[in-house]
Amino acid sequence: MEKLKAGGETSAYCTSCKDMRHHVVVAMSGDVPAKVECLSCHKQHKFKAGPPGTKAAKVAKISSGGSAVKTKSARPAAGSVPAFSGPNPLEAILASRGTSSARSYSPAERYAIGELVSHPSFGIGAVTATPSPGKMSVLFRDTTRLLLHERAPAVVAPVAKLAPPPRREDIPTGPADRPPKVKPIL
Repeated sequence: MEKLKAGGETSAYCTSCKDMRHHVVVAMSGDVPAKVECLSCHKQHKFKAGPPGTKAAKVAKISSGGSAVKTKSARPAAGSVPAFSGPNPLEAILASRGTSSARSYSPAERYAIGELVSHPSFGIGAVTATPSPGKMSVLFRDTTRLLLHERAPAVVAPVAKLAPPPRREDIPTGPADRPPKVKPIL
């Protein structure tokens, strides 16, 4: 049997239909579908090899190789790469420079490669690359993360303050405000 790929069809448990249905593979994670679209209800959801509570839901058989692969895996946080296998290169940078030269992180400021950054959530890190305008790759103790830089702060447009409508007592009354007088026909 051929290997699954995005756009191909597979049988999976539909979380909307609550039944095993044919699905189109939308996204792949290695050799296992990550996201599928049901051909019956057209809803997209994560790939489930079988109904909840069955062994097939936890382990998916890959038809080409016949080996079992877990569908749920520990994924790193969005915008990061896996942790380092050897000694962390950040430790060498911090040993040579110290943490006193680290600048406080702000998305509005510009950073150069090699600068130390102090992030409020991730701690001390070193800028390793600028892959595209407005983005920088920062090496932290646990992982490398993609952060924003050189972004203009969001400008809040001034909101025009509306005046309340005038009171009935303040509105001038005159002949134009009254309905016209109608002569009786008889």
